[in-house]
Amino acid sequence: MTMKTSMTTLLNDPSGDRSRFGERSKTPSKNLTGTLTKSLVLGAVLSVAMASHSWAVGQQSFRVRFGVFQPDGESAYWFDKELDFFGDIEEFEDTAVGIDYVAELNPLMSLLVSADYYYGEVPQSYRDYEGPGGSSIVHDTSLSITPLTVGLAFNLTPRRSPFRVFVGAGGGIYLWRLEEIGDFIDFDIVPPEIFFDRFKDEGEEFGYYLLAGLEVPVGRSLSFVADARFDQVETTLGGDFRGFGKLDLSGSRYTFGIGWRL
Repeated sequence: MTMKTSMTTLLNDPSGDRSRFGERSKTPSKNLTGTLTKSLVLGAVLSVAMASHSWAVGQQSFRVRFGVFQPDGESAYWFDKELDFFGDIEEFEDTAVGIDYVAELNPLMSLLVSADYYYGEVPQSYRDYEGPGGSSIVHDTSLSITPLTVGLAFNLTPRRSPFRVFVGAGGGIYLWRLEEIGDFIDFDIVPPEIFFDRFKDEGEEFGYYLLAGLEVPVGRSLSFVADARFDQVETTLGGDFRGFGKLDLSGSRYTFGIGWRL
């Protein structure tokens, strides 16, 4: 078992472990990500949704879904995080919500236009260092992801079946934001000291998903739906996290909801 180092010892012995996540500057770099790209991409996705009315030859429906999203955490940022801090990737599992516009193109295939949102926040503390009196040095790490996607779903069951099993795939833009706020150790000065700050980066990245689900009609216009989506998307960190490598935004979404026929 590795004994924690108190800040008293740390201040007297600055030659100790300087993990990459400990090397924080008190002056964060300026985030250069703008909102213009996001607006253009959002407009493009909405245009596809509106145009789908003219493509549809069958029924159209609207769905609202609620569930959970579990990030995969398979990248340098998450690996280094787990080495230096308590609070692993499994703790980032949290609520996800989504809406779908579904347009039947033919009895076996439907267009799927979706918007989802996930937000997870976890308190994290240094594994190997403590503050005065043995207190934890804690910051909160938060991640939000907003996928705006277009896909195709394929019906695997007969048209007269009392339920529908479907699979599909899609892709689009994933808006994301990563933030850390709280107490950190500044190892760039001698002796090191604890300081409070906020670090963030945000952007947009193209990604794709695979889909499997079940829809159970209830009456003429209502249905219950459950689906699982497996996202694949990765970005390179910049802003205040420049140099921290790749950020994996992939994960699994499991949601349940209600659909209305339009």
